[in-house]
Amino acid sequence: MIRLLIRIPIALVVVLALAWGWVLGLAGEPDRILRDGLGRLTEAYPRPGVRERVLLQAEKLSGKVWRTLAGFGGLRTPAGRAGVLVAALHAVALRRVLPLYLLHLAAGTVAGLVLRERMRDGKGYASPTAAGLGRMLSGGGILWLGLFSLSPVGGSYAFLYVAFLGSALGGALYVANLPLKI
Repeated sequence: MIRLLIRIPIALVVVLALAWGWVLGLAGEPDRILRDGLGRLTEAYPRPGVRERVLLQAEKLSGKVWRTLAGFGGLRTPAGRAGVLVAALHAVALRRVLPLYLLHLAAGTVAGLVLRERMRDGKGYASPTAAGLGRMLSGGGILWLGLFSLSPVGGSYAFLYVAFLGSALGGALYVANLPLKI
């Protein structure tokens, strides 16, 4: 699991570079980037009051990020500014549901510990394949959360919850299938 936690940031940097290159290179039109980002925000937060608060928080965050990253060439463009605003919308939305993610992760880990007791009673065994699948699910969920919150990639906000469940299930599989003697 430690190797996974080392590999995820490296993979995230590579995927983020590709995602930002795609947004700044291919999408090009800042109006399209903003329209898509705001459309997904409207689907996720249909009540206007909540949506306004998310937008205000995202504007503050994108202003801070913009001042920090203004020296980079591609971000000086209008498409770069629109991308930073949409990424800030994603980050604010993730920050709002992050406690739920941590709750899912803890529940998955506890479920794995409970399922692990089957080995102590001699009713089951540790499966390296299941542990590997659990690592992949957990890593995939963490990678998606990082990609979604740090870039303006398209995708519904509902995929946050899919990543939550994937990480929880992965944590349960991993912990449940560790050998008794580590």
